[in-house]
Amino acid sequence: MKTIEVKYLGVDDWHRAVYITNDGTILKNIELSSIPTQSNLSTVNRNCFNGEPDIPLIYNRQELSFAVVEHFTK
Repeated sequence: MKTIEVKYLGVDDWHRAVYITNDGTILKNIELSSIPTQSNLSTVNRNCFNGEPDIPLIYNRQELSFAVVEHFTK
């Protein structure tokens, strides 16, 4: 299982938690009030903070886990 570090950016206009990965990909939690997991995170249309959720990460063939960090280690 691959672990991806994400940094919390805030909440969008629809009250969804927004995160960013070390490579600059913005992810949204499509389930309100839950921790980020592969089943509830989605990429964002145009990689924009207030963009619409696009592709759910559950479609990724590789099993992923997520660690919320204040600073990226790499």
